[in-house]
Amino acid sequence: MYFVSYGILFAVVLNNLWLLKILSDTSHAGEGYMEWLLLFFAITYATPFLGSVLANFGFLVLIYLSSHFIPYANLVCMLI
Repeated sequence: MYFVSYGILFAVVLNNLWLLKILSDTSHAGEGYMEWLLLFFAITYATPFLGSVLANFGFLVLIYLSSHFIPYANLVCMLI
């Protein structure tokens, strides 16, 4: 169940990153990332601690890697 929960969540995040790549205005991407982080926190309550730490770290890595092809207004604030 752990892999299914995080697999679906990462699929949603990757889908939204793809949409951000297509859209011309990315000024409100930070608000979307806050919603994704809340979803990550909701799922981590039902998973082991180490798995939740790795998944949340993976979330930050996805944001950083996507900054190479999506022009964010303020990447540092989104990562903080």
